[in-house]
Formats: sequence, C-alpha cells, structure tokens
Amino acid sequence: MEQIRIDFYGNSVFINFNRHEFEGWNTGNLRGFAGVYLICDEEDQVIYVGMSKNLGRRIYDHFSGKTNTNKFHNDMKYILTFTEDDIYKREALEKVLINQFRPKGNGFLQQKGRNHGHSEDTIIMLKHLLDLGVYSNDTIASFIGLSKYFVSNVKKGKSYAFVEVPEGYKLDEYPEKDKGVYKNKSSLEHAYKLYHVSGHTYKSASEKAGLKESYFRTFMTSKKRKNYIDLRKEFEQKYGKRNKHLKGQV
Repeated sequence: MEQIRIDFYGNSVFINFNRHEFEGWNTGNLRGFAGVYLICDEEDQVIYVGMSKNLGRRIYDHFSGKTNTNKFHNDMKYILTFTEDDIYKREALEKVLINQFRPKGNGFLQQKGRNHGHSEDTIIMLKHLLDLGVYSNDTIASFIGLSKYFVSNVKKGKSYAFVEVPEGYKLDEYPEKDKGVYKNKSSLEHAYKLYHVSGHTYKSASEKAGLKESYFRTFMTSKKRKNYIDLRKEFEQKYGKRNKHLKGQV
C-alpha cells in the first residue's frame, strides 16, 4: 500500500493506494471493483491515470497491450489502485490526479484512432472557445479540426486538464455563432414580444411563432447558455420586461 498526497480543490489529503506489480499479477483480484488507477514506470513516474467500473478487466487490457497506452507498454512497472463505487467521486479524483501528475499518457497518445498529440496552442484555442460558452462542441471541433469526442473530453477535464488559457487571450478569427438560436432569431423575437408585450403564455406564444414550446421555454429561462442570454437582453432592450398584470391573459 502506498500513500499519496493529493491537492484536492485547495486542500491536501492523503489517499492510500494499493500497489500491484505488472509481473506475475493476477488481475482477477480486482474484477468487479470500480475505482481509479495510476500506471507507473520503474522511476516511479505516473505515465497514465484512468478510472473504470471494473478495475481488473481494464487493467488486464493495459497489461495485454490492448488499450490506448500500448505505446508505453514497455515502460509500465506497476499500478496503483483506489476503489470507489461513486462515479462522481471517481471522475473528480481522476481529474485531480491528471491535473497533479500531468501524465504523458493522458495528453500525448493515440486514442481510438484519434490523435491526441496536439500542441499547447491548439488546446489553449480549444479551451478559450469552450470558456466563451457560445459554441457547441460540434462547432468548435469543426472550426479547429478536432473530433467531437476529444472536445468533450477536454471540456470535462479528462484531457489536458493542466493547460490554462492566458489572461487576455484572443483569436484573430472566430467561428460563426451556432446557427440554432440565431437561425430562429425572428421567430424567437416574435414569441418574446407576444409573451412580454401581449401577455401570451409560453404555449400560445410559441405556437403563434411556429416554435416548440419546450424550445421557447428553454430559451426564456436558461441561465447557462450565453447565446440565449445575449439574445434575451437584445429583445429586452427593444420590448422591455413582461408586466405582471399580463400574466396568463392569453
């Protein structure tokens, strides 16, 4: 057993990991156990961090050279494991470990046919576009020339968690704004006006504007999607906010 100090969101905690030598190890000992694992080399450097709902099976795949770490197979000396059933805790711990150890296997390898050996400039550009909150994963992937799967992993902190966007960073050129909300701008504006000025309900306003009620309701209430928020502010400047006495009149 080995104890590792981890900087967990500003607090230092010590976690006990079980050590398993690659040579002569029986993977069946961990079959059925979920958790997080670290693959280390003979110099005690962490070369890969991962998690699985079945540690025994996943580590056996690494041991057999059948995974995305086959490039580093000859460097693998032992594995440290920590069992955890809660998937959210596993994901949080995996993210912290990747950020702390910055393993070469989590940022610079071929994974399922996708090239993860991207330059730091590419990752900074990707993270900058994600931080803006106005583009979908598909739009960002298409603009930079990456896979949607890879963009999603970076967004979740599973890849390149250690790369930070410099303060004041900007691009010379940006992708076009996602078509969805802007393509429907005129219909959304009509529905917005019906709701705020004429007193229509979400249902009647969306029907008259030719929109799905669920879509219009999401547009009106979303607090996370920046493109929705910006468009609502634009409409609010033109039409103002809904008068309370109009509620439910139509």
